[in-house]
Amino acid sequence: MFGSENVYAAIKKISNINSYESPMESAIQDLNGIEETDIFLLIYPQKLASSALIELGYAFALQKLIYVFANREDDLPYMLHGIMECFSDKVKKYIGDWDNCCDYFINDLKSNRSQK
Repeated sequence: MFGSENVYAAIKKISNINSYESPMESAIQDLNGIEETDIFLLIYPQKLASSALIELGYAFALQKLIYVFANREDDLPYMLHGIMECFSDKVKKYIGDWDNCCDYFINDLKSNRSQK
């Protein structure tokens, strides 16, 4: 839809609770998937400890375009607020109504493509 972006979603491989790989295999596959993708999406519905935060840090270190979706800004990790402020061209956020987050994401991607 938007060009050559590769999409990786670890959740697509999980059909049930018993189909999780070992922590090591999951780490290898997820980090390799992040290396190969162009855009990283963090869907963060509530404040919680999650390996998705490790993946977010890895995507940031690789300078991927990052979109963060959350219900409330206060739910996001403290340091992420500063990263989003300092690197607003690479780390974008959408806070609030889940019904509109896909529209935000699509419109922002279209806008980025037209500026290139």
